[in-house]
Amino acid sequence: PPDAPVGLASLRAVLGERLASNAVSYYYYAPTEALSVRPTAGPTNGGGAVTVTGIRFPRGVSTACRFGKAHMVAGHWLSSTAVECVVPPHGAGNVSVFVTSNGADFLESGARYSFLSPLSVSSLSPSS
Repeated sequence: PPDAPVGLASLRAVLGERLASNAVSYYYYAPTEALSVRPTAGPTNGGGAVTVTGIRFPRGVSTACRFGKAHMVAGHWLSSTAVECVVPPHGAGNVSVFVTSNGADFLESGARYSFLSPLSVSSLSPSS
């Protein structure tokens, strides 16, 4: 839950009116938030690394990045405020960049990335 305190919590299942006798422990992390990305643009075929800066990037969890609505890519934790990700292929355009520590929760992001169409040369002048 968004208002849950960060830290160790326990969970017990309820079936009807029966409460399970054994609790399962888990650690609740505050949601991550991406604020910026560098570089801010790259080719549509992806492949380059970017550094996403933000807040609440926990160490020791499965960090991932998502570019727009594209599939997630693994992230490499650098610090509580920086994660490195390899840009996936994506159609041309501007997208938000998100960071997650659980593969499911993504906060609205201020980080933006531009996928650029490949350039081509159609003519050169002078020709000789």
